[in-house]
Amino acid sequence: ALKEKGNDAFRKGDYVIAIQKYTEGLEKLKDKQELYTNRAQAYLKMHDYEKAIGDCEWALKCNEKCIKAYFLMGKAHLALKRYSESRQCYEKILQIDPQKESLFKDCMNEVNLEEKRIKDEERAMKKVQSGKLAALSIKELLQKLDRPDQNILYYTGGIRLLTGAVKDCTEQTLFRTNNGFSILKDNEIVRRGFCAERKNTAEVDLSVSLLFLWQAVCVGNEENQRLLLTHPDVNAQLPKLLSSGVSEIQKETLALISLYSENENGRRLLVRHQDLTKWLQILMTFVNSADARASSAMNILSDLTEEERFKTQCHVMLSTGVLPLFTQLLTSAKLVNQAALARCIGIMGNLCADVVIRMQMAECKECWQACLKLVDECFDVSTPKYQECLFAVLGLMMNLLLESNVVIQ
Repeated sequence: ALKEKGNDAFRKGDYVIAIQKYTEGLEKLKDKQELYTNRAQAYLKMHDYEKAIGDCEWALKCNEKCIKAYFLMGKAHLALKRYSESRQCYEKILQIDPQKESLFKDCMNEVNLEEKRIKDEERAMKKVQSGKLAALSIKELLQKLDRPDQNILYYTGGIRLLTGAVKDCTEQTLFRTNNGFSILKDNEIVRRGFCAERKNTAEVDLSVSLLFLWQAVCVGNEENQRLLLTHPDVNAQLPKLLSSGVSEIQKETLALISLYSENENGRRLLVRHQDLTKWLQILMTFVNSADARASSAMNILSDLTEEERFKTQCHVMLSTGVLPLFTQLLTSAKLVNQAALARCIGIMGNLCADVVIRMQMAECKECWQACLKLVDECFDVSTPKYQECLFAVLGLMMNLLLESNVVIQ
């Protein structure tokens, strides 16, 4: 009963009461492992890390294979900047249960990123204190951008100068530690221009400049990538920028997203913080583009298909949005970017590894008809790029034939 009362207080965010109830429970049941780990969790919320570690140690005396105790102890050591001890706790989890490899990777990645973040910030601070001009210029430029009620061109120019000043990890770190990511939140003119639905020329220039800046501060810097993607305005605007119809904005948005999609940690950030339900449809639209946007969009899609959670999110819009568009692209194979279409068909084939996606595609009569139309037309078109589309669509049909339904019969 005391444990449940403690859990209820914890859920409500009343950690003092939760600790009190767990303590009362432990006075009656001194060997109750769950009470120790629950109290440790409450201590973590109160930033009382040493007490959290103490409770985890007691929980391990009750049960030496208590994964939750090692997990919470790892979190507490990390908060105290004891990186080696934190890693040891997470390694214990994997030893106890090899099935926890995904959790282990996430935890170790968190330790590595935090250790790197602290070292980067310490290095950057030393450069500022030593009076290095490059380090000082980042701070000065951010202060100038902080001036309110200036013309939009003033801010666009300042952002471009700032982008030029970011050349390495030190400048990226100083951008972060001097609240560079707050430019959207704190500057109404910049925010309004970036978030405008129909942008005028000045707002397009501002948005492109911001996208260049974010590429400069995020390339190879996972902490900056995380901060940018968790910014509410950026999070909401990314799919809108991709669908904007303004080629320069789309090009730089794709370049920014590519920084995330090309590595595992970046993809996890996208899957965790973005609603990707419409992304397959949005990115597939670029098959209509004759320029480099088509290739960039297909690269991102190909990367994202490695994430199971992306495949799951694709279920939502597959029948209503994705398949009608895909069918249209197949039937217009002579008119679209055929190199991109071949890759798009291959990506859809890879997505068929997901049973739900394969079943929905196999039941789509229009999709089958479009595939057969593309095969029929191969006798009229013999270009190498069209041949790539043909081979890709034959592979897709082979995957779909793993299903058996009325449409196929």
